[in-house]
Amino acid sequence: MASIDYSSSTSDSESDTTEASESTDSFSSFDESEDDTENYNDISDEKTYRELSCAFGTNEENLKENVPGNQKLQIKGLTECKEFLRNLSIFIWNSLTKSQRVSLLKDFVESEFFLIDGDSLFITCIWNKTFKKGQNLHFFYLVEQFLHNFNQKEARYVIVFFKDGENMYFDYPELLSLRTALIQHLEHNTQVPIHTEFSSCLSPEWEIFLKESYPYFLIVSDKGITTHQTDYLNILIIHTLHKKINVVLASGQETNILRVFGYQTQSLYTHGEFFEKVCFNKHSHLKETSDIRSTVCSLSCSVVLKTYKNMQDGAETIRKQREDTEEKTLTLQEAVDLCRMLCLSVAFLQILPLSQRAKSRIIHCHWEKKLSPFLRMMKRCEFFILKEIKSTNEWKVDFTFLPDLTDNLLWKNIAYYYEVENCTGLNLEVGDKIMQEYEKMWNTVLSLSQGYDFGGSIPVRRTSQHFLTQTQTSSRAYKHEIPKLGLIPLKSQFVEDYAGDILEDLPFLSSDDPVITSFNQRKEFDERIHWHSNRLLSDDYSIPKFSTESRDPKKQREKQKLYTFYQHFGESLLGRHSSLRIINQKSNADKIIEENIKRKQEEIEKKEQDRWNSMSVSIENEIKENVNNGIKILEHFLRTCNSNSVKFLAEIVGMEACFMSWIDHCLNVEEKPKDMNIAVQLMKRIHIIHEKYSQLMEKKHWKKLAKCLKYLGFDNLSDSLCSQDISKYSVQMGAARFQLSHMGHYLFREERSDPDPRVHHFIPDTWQRELLDVVDNNESAVIVAPTSSGKTYVSYYCMEKILKTSDEALVVYVSPTKALINQVVGTVYSLFNKTKPKGGAICGVFTRDYRHDVMNSQILVTVPQCLEILLLSPHYQKWVKRIRYVIFDEVHCLGGEIGAEIWEHLLVMIRCPFLALSATISNPEYLTKWLASVRRYWQNFETTAENSTSSKNTLKSSKNPKISKTEKLSYRVRLVLYKERYNDLEKYVCSLKDDDFVISHYHPCAALTVNHIEKYGIPLDLGFSPRESIQLYDAMVQIWPEWPRVQDFEPEEFSYFKDKVVITKTDAKKYEEQLKEEIINWIHSDKDKVTKFFENYVINKMGLSSNLHHIASDLFADFVEKLKEIDKLPAIFFSFNIHEIENSAFHVLKNMKFKQNTYQSLDADKEIKKLRRALWKTRRSLRANINNGLNYIIKLTFILSFQTLWKIFHRIRYERNRGKVKALALRGIGFHHGSMAYKERQAVEMLFRQGYIKVMSATGSLALGINMPCKSVVFTEDSVFLDALNFRQMSGRAGRRGEDLIGSIFFYNIPLPKVQRLLKSNVPRLRGQFPLSISLILRLILLVTTADDKDDAKAKALSILQHSMMSFDKPKMKNMLKVYFIFSLQFLFREGYLDQECIPRGFSGLAIHLYYHEPSNFVLVSFLEKGLFHKLCQPMKQKSPKVFSEDVMKTLVLILAHLFGKRYLPSCAKKYKKIFSQSKVILDDLPKDFAIAIEEYNNKIENDFGSFLLLVSKLADMSKEYQLPLSEIDFSGEECRDSELVSHLMPGTENRSAVSPFACLSEIVDKDLFNIEVVNDIMLRTIDVHAENAPFLWLKKYDRDGSRRHLNAYALDFYKHGSMKALIKDNWISLRELCDDEQDDVVLAFGQLHEAYCRKLYKKE
Repeated sequence: MASIDYSSSTSDSESDTTEASESTDSFSSFDESEDDTENYNDISDEKTYRELSCAFGTNEENLKENVPGNQKLQIKGLTECKEFLRNLSIFIWNSLTKSQRVSLLKDFVESEFFLIDGDSLFITCIWNKTFKKGQNLHFFYLVEQFLHNFNQKEARYVIVFFKDGENMYFDYPELLSLRTALIQHLEHNTQVPIHTEFSSCLSPEWEIFLKESYPYFLIVSDKGITTHQTDYLNILIIHTLHKKINVVLASGQETNILRVFGYQTQSLYTHGEFFEKVCFNKHSHLKETSDIRSTVCSLSCSVVLKTYKNMQDGAETIRKQREDTEEKTLTLQEAVDLCRMLCLSVAFLQILPLSQRAKSRIIHCHWEKKLSPFLRMMKRCEFFILKEIKSTNEWKVDFTFLPDLTDNLLWKNIAYYYEVENCTGLNLEVGDKIMQEYEKMWNTVLSLSQGYDFGGSIPVRRTSQHFLTQTQTSSRAYKHEIPKLGLIPLKSQFVEDYAGDILEDLPFLSSDDPVITSFNQRKEFDERIHWHSNRLLSDDYSIPKFSTESRDPKKQREKQKLYTFYQHFGESLLGRHSSLRIINQKSNADKIIEENIKRKQEEIEKKEQDRWNSMSVSIENEIKENVNNGIKILEHFLRTCNSNSVKFLAEIVGMEACFMSWIDHCLNVEEKPKDMNIAVQLMKRIHIIHEKYSQLMEKKHWKKLAKCLKYLGFDNLSDSLCSQDISKYSVQMGAARFQLSHMGHYLFREERSDPDPRVHHFIPDTWQRELLDVVDNNESAVIVAPTSSGKTYVSYYCMEKILKTSDEALVVYVSPTKALINQVVGTVYSLFNKTKPKGGAICGVFTRDYRHDVMNSQILVTVPQCLEILLLSPHYQKWVKRIRYVIFDEVHCLGGEIGAEIWEHLLVMIRCPFLALSATISNPEYLTKWLASVRRYWQNFETTAENSTSSKNTLKSSKNPKISKTEKLSYRVRLVLYKERYNDLEKYVCSLKDDDFVISHYHPCAALTVNHIEKYGIPLDLGFSPRESIQLYDAMVQIWPEWPRVQDFEPEEFSYFKDKVVITKTDAKKYEEQLKEEIINWIHSDKDKVTKFFENYVINKMGLSSNLHHIASDLFADFVEKLKEIDKLPAIFFSFNIHEIENSAFHVLKNMKFKQNTYQSLDADKEIKKLRRALWKTRRSLRANINNGLNYIIKLTFILSFQTLWKIFHRIRYERNRGKVKALALRGIGFHHGSMAYKERQAVEMLFRQGYIKVMSATGSLALGINMPCKSVVFTEDSVFLDALNFRQMSGRAGRRGEDLIGSIFFYNIPLPKVQRLLKSNVPRLRGQFPLSISLILRLILLVTTADDKDDAKAKALSILQHSMMSFDKPKMKNMLKVYFIFSLQFLFREGYLDQECIPRGFSGLAIHLYYHEPSNFVLVSFLEKGLFHKLCQPMKQKSPKVFSEDVMKTLVLILAHLFGKRYLPSCAKKYKKIFSQSKVILDDLPKDFAIAIEEYNNKIENDFGSFLLLVSKLADMSKEYQLPLSEIDFSGEECRDSELVSHLMPGTENRSAVSPFACLSEIVDKDLFNIEVVNDIMLRTIDVHAENAPFLWLKKYDRDGSRRHLNAYALDFYKHGSMKALIKDNWISLRELCDDEQDDVVLAFGQLHEAYCRKLYKKE
């Protein structure tokens, strides 16, 4: 049950009641007309009314007038219409309330496409708090700033203005004119795509547009300026969701340097269901090119004056009305005066630069109410003139300055001068230039007004009536005055070293200033013990989880179980004993192994020969009977055979058997199509023999190859002649075309044959050898290679090298997820075995919730946050210096949403070489260049340190001989790029036809368009398989038969293919690359051909997947069966809904059980007994022939031993989902998502890798680098999270190296436009984050002041401060960061975290411990210091044990919920008054004393941040500040010096040096920077700072329209009812460490709270 709150949203706003005048900032200031919020009857546009009537089910016949019976029907229809709109509002608000806050752009970069509703953009900027009515240029600046913010982040969007949206503004002519000007400005002055051709969202043209483009989402407002517009927007929202397009609210959007966040509503089936239920004069003398401002002004004045004159002449009663009423109307002469002053103000706009206009004085007055009708009339005229200019081609107008048509405040300023100051004797010269433009404009007005005498241009003002009413106060109440800026001098060499070059320019107080002496000294803090207890920090790290000295049998068993599991887990990754390497310091062991290998080689050769002799006949016969089964047996033998000579003999036999099968098949096939699979297998054997065993071939073998090629019809490849007619055996195509079309996945990759002595179990490729060289030379490298290409091997080679060469050196492996950590640890335990000294370990793990062997291991596997803790720890530098290499896996997380700055800190802090691995970086050159600059910094530091303390370093090295001294550290950073996947990926789209699935191959070219290629080129990673390359060539020939280069690309004539027996993958890639180049050449020569070419690819694809929307989940199990039929299992089915993941798995299970029960034969028991007897006979035969080679053939590949299966299930015996996992796994099904326990995830991963699970439904938890090889990847659901990065990571699971020859990607229930964008979107570019925070600076100060090695600590801190990626090659930004650093220190000093020598004191430990929650960490400390918690936490009884009331507990939760884990609801949630089952949902405000404390804290932050902005404003690029952000229209110029009036009106007395000059037009001044709510809108945009960089804690957060965004009360609700189900349904979705005294009331209260949460969290529902 729900209801709608129709009360005004302004109840949530803190703004005072505004006057019904121009001075108000609300929308009502644009017009005094009333808005009937309950009336739905006045739909003004007839076409709109017709469409809405149809949508609402209202018959048009019922709306006819003059028929009494129809009047009742009309009333009934309108009543139904109103009821529908009410229900629609409820439904929309219900949906929007559940919106998720997400990153809008994700990583689609240029290829993702979304829509912005133009009217939503318009009203969002109108509602901006800083905008003043009539300041057009400032409004256009706000619009362009909004759009430019998206452009900076490489977003692709289209703005749509519906024609019917214009009807909503007819009562607001000023807005109507402004909206029209905005549309024309965007069309003429920007490159933003604008669509204005659609009448409404219900028009057929709009439907077609959505179907063809399928945007990512639509940005739309949920609130209009009137109730009618809100209803109109609601219809747009429900229609958009009905079309499976997500909606993003225009309100609540927030931005930072890299991202835009907003509230996104997912399109659901219920939206479509709801929608379907309710559905629904020209002037010749103006033809010369002129400025748009003077043109519109002249025309508007002329038309409005003539119209006003005619109105007065036609109304005889006007004079009487003037005499009889107190409120007099405007006379004609007064209207003429008003127009003259308008023309003069426009002349000012044409002459004066923005720098001078920004100095305009501030007057507190507004237009008299009697002017309102005339001003409205003028704006209507302006609107119609703009529409006329757009609709005709005969107007020769320069649209450049369309955003600056009028300046209302300047107009009022001029009126004030003539009305008040000029009348008192002040007579100022206007200036020649301005007067010339003014007279020209007024003469144009007079010439357009022929027959009317409106008088000359001088004097400007001829009447004496007042146009303005003065107000006593400013229209904007300033929260702050600019405080006197005085910085406290801090005595620190570290501060001098970093920011010494700017300190002289900063205003510091004298050392004896009372402000400084008033600060209290606090207890010094040092991070040697935990800040909340006396326990040593080393207890967490240096003591291993399992002490080797422990004699406790239980702990020993736990240790053995853990290591045994890791061993088993690693075997599932690598295969049992497949690449086990024993590493020991004793060199004799390696020699013994080599001798054993040589000694046993001959024995192996003989054994393999005997095995082949016993099997060859049976294999040959099997191939002749059934090629596929025979080849499987042969290939299994080849995989297990260890002798090249025997493999060669087996391949010869296989080739001959395939040849005979082909001969027999061709003789029997007659007219039917030939089975190309036999020819493929035959050609595959020829490939292998020719490429791998040519050195073993004799003349007879060459003849056999030639004969086979001859019979296949490849005469040009055959060296022997045969007189026999063999045409019937031909494959009817050339050898090159045959290999590309049918053998693409069998083509040989470019592999080297010469072994590398550093690698024993495989032969590395050339690029992999470069990686080995990097490690051998102690260099750093950025490694970018596709998934499954083999880039990770270098990590384990690096580990092996360190383990071999030292017992002390350390390798750190940094992984972004715990799942990857488990994988790496398992691999390490499986690969390496080394005898360590007592207490040592090979591998350690360090995560936030689990750690062991951190300090005593040689390989530490950790997450970035934990490594940062160790590197910034002041007393673990000795351990840090042991690090010889750091390996960063998935380094593209450097550009992620969460924790990206930590990756950046690690990369700049480490002194040792590193390896940075990723498959998805689009700008690796930039990343490498930045990292090289960091390495040069460390090289300079090392050189300086060696020169200054060479003797000291020599002494230290002599005392530590265990660490190698011979290896020279290298500071080179290599970039290793490898673009080729080992396996090709082919894409397929799925649709339904006649109750059966149609799986169609999707060629990558179907995703391309001419425009995309022209703008962005062909994506680098958009590859073709050989089959797709030949399809591309055939399509090009079909489109252009006369293509001049057709013969050059004919496969048999192509230079890399001609007369080659074996075409390699490299040859095929050359063919692909040249075809792509030829497509680009076609675009340059003839776009139409290429457009037609791409359309041919797409035309048969449209709609393939659209018919699965409503039944996709029901048919999921059938689709799995379809994949099984076409041999595409095992497969991973990706979705982003956890519940859907589990449901899909159980659908498949249910379907299997149903079919088993349905089709089970009546004699099932007899069949089971028969199968058991056959199995028993087979086992007995195997035992009898134990020495026979047949026991190598029969291998139960996909069946685990009962013992292994039991071990896996036994490990999860206590887990919550054990029953589900086991039941599904026994049927070969599994699911995987982040909410599962890590043991459950490990279990299903192992079962899948070992082949037991064939169907795995998963979320993105399997996307990031997890080794989960499969044949196919299926995308089962469209989602906002299915972006370019996730698509590449997920699709990379298919066709893993060594598992499958080709990978298959299936799009199931994914719209075709989305598929196109996924394929053509580029991977994200890495860009720097804002690198500093106050908490980080406090951590750096602690490191520098308390470190054991202060030089090393200072070098680390400076590396972070000086070498951020954001400031790389940007000197001004580096200076801005230095100022930010100084102001951060000022804050820390005043709050008591530092003393004047920058020594950490007081609650520094608590603030650092909660650094991830800034600014809540500082606010929490302020609560503690003020004693607020002690005042609150009063026990019910003072005697022990102390117990606190439930009210105290609830209040504590309320306070903590305002500080930590905050989740804001969209502002519309307040309107949706749902009767929730158990939850309150909306969090109450803080208690008064806590709110006051936060306000005091925020006031300090606003003062500091405002002062900071005042200082850094000097670093802005002012040449760009005078340009509009998007169109780059320049409003700079030479200031006017010859006008006394200009100097008087624009004296520049207010401080406006630090705010945007565009904002100054709305009377914004520097002191507004001390109001953080408006900072982002008014600050100078080129200094690259945002309000989020200030540690400001929002007590109440508001949208631009004044609606409040409330906090979700999920934490408090859960504490009250303890129900996870209630949280999901209603809310949508050790605090003991507070002080030293464990008996403190606050500690005990928080402890009780903690225990209560634990009881609720772990209870079973």
